[in-house]
Amino acid sequence: MSFVGRLILALVLALYISPARAAQPQTPWVKTFHSELRLISAKKRGLDGRSVLFAGIHLRLDKKWKTYWRSPGDAGLPPSLDWSGSRNIKSVRILWPGPERFADPFGSSIGYQDEVVFPLAVEPIDAGKRVDIKVKFYFAVCKDICAPAEAELKLTLGAKATPHESLLSKYLALVPAKIASGMPGPSVAGIEINLDQPRPQITVDAVFSGDAGKGDLFIDVPPPLYIPLTKRVKDAPGGRVRFMVDLAKGDDPKELKGKMLTFTLVSPEGNRETTRIVD
Repeated sequence: MSFVGRLILALVLALYISPARAAQPQTPWVKTFHSELRLISAKKRGLDGRSVLFAGIHLRLDKKWKTYWRSPGDAGLPPSLDWSGSRNIKSVRILWPGPERFADPFGSSIGYQDEVVFPLAVEPIDAGKRVDIKVKFYFAVCKDICAPAEAELKLTLGAKATPHESLLSKYLALVPAKIASGMPGPSVAGIEINLDQPRPQITVDAVFSGDAGKGDLFIDVPPPLYIPLTKRVKDAPGGRVRFMVDLAKGDDPKELKGKMLTFTLVSPEGNRETTRIVD
């Protein structure tokens, strides 16, 4: 074949291969400190009455290493993302699977161990045009020591199904649903908030439909405010558990006035959440 013929063939192949690369359902794994991560894509789904594209940050950690939830607990750094380098994207919303509680020498923390997928709900500016997501993901990795980590991931998103549907669905099912009347799973029977001295505290009565011993409750507040983790203070028949937060050990309780608190219940029977504005 002549040089010109080979050049034409190379150009044709390049045009043929480029769209296939753009349509890849995941990025390569990126190695970071005691962890690796990639960006995966999945089919378009409904969320809060809107049809949005879905992606996910798939994070795998070395055995017994962990990373943090949006509210890390007594110490730690919550994950964050920067999608400013993306194309044709109006918004990116990170969804948080229900976390677990860990005890370590620095206190108690909230997060994930070994593996987690953070689903991303992506709303394009123009649904009829190509959507390219570029995410800078910042997080912390901890075991006996903690270290910050980051990675930059790029992917073209599509509306069709990919090989990652079941993986993303697994973690979407762990994202707490809003508590509603008649909904199965854990619920909140009562919330009392006292901001006054000498004993400022939050008391929550939760009801778990299954093994109450495996249920937990987390309360997070808008940053930079800090409140301590909940403490389990009483178990009663019928799956009822009372949790308490000693606000005297956090920031000035008066700073909570007018702020919205999010109450997240996790259990083997499902994860739920509700909110409350502090009067």
